[in-house]
Amino acid sequence: MGGRAGAGAFVRAVRRVVLGALVGVAFACPFAAAFGSTLRASSSSRAVPLLDTTPWLASVQAPKSPFFTRESDAEGVSFHFKNSGRYVAKGGEVVVSESADGDMWLGGMVHATYIDRAGAATSGWLVRSHLQPVRTPTRAPGWDGRWRSSEGARRLIVRGDRVSYSFMGGGAQSRVEMLLRMRPVSDAEATLSRAQASDGVCDLDVRRLDDYLVVTARDCFIHGVNPEGILRRQR
Repeated sequence: MGGRAGAGAFVRAVRRVVLGALVGVAFACPFAAAFGSTLRASSSSRAVPLLDTTPWLASVQAPKSPFFTRESDAEGVSFHFKNSGRYVAKGGEVVVSESADGDMWLGGMVHATYIDRAGAATSGWLVRSHLQPVRTPTRAPGWDGRWRSSEGARRLIVRGDRVSYSFMGGGAQSRVEMLLRMRPVSDAEATLSRAQASDGVCDLDVRRLDDYLVVTARDCFIHGVNPEGILRRQR
């Protein structure tokens, strides 16, 4: 990832509106025949607010909710959803957040990530009506501890205001480890700042959702590196 990692928010917002308009085309595919009624039901008053990309924690209410992948059609103008064969069982918690393309919701679908207790992550699109928002504790436990995810082999350790964050890199950097300082903004939000380094500076925003941590880049100028991801606290 080169240049400013946090740039392009406005462009992504416009894309969401355009893609949302194309969802009707996607529902014309065979997927709609099997799931059309479910998807129509999910486009209700409980749908994710337009352009709201704040991550949120949800619990699966269906007996099991399959993950779908978004597949572009040959012309690249429209897309459809394909069942990946993976699913989350009832009661499983997922973090709803933006995909790598910057999309969070498309019609009756939302992008979500499930991380098991071993740290193995599964991401994809879930039917929105299968999910119920989870109220995070008013008094959440402290930031201190170990957080991890198999996605990019991410490891984040917090001790007071000192943070060690390591993950898979790219090119000559097979693995990146950054030492940062934490500045809490609220009980659920904080910023992580890296001191000047030869390979570039990196400021991150972190949002805590109970036992989950969503890391997003504010300003990150390290070539070939994507620090963004979702991690789970290790007990």
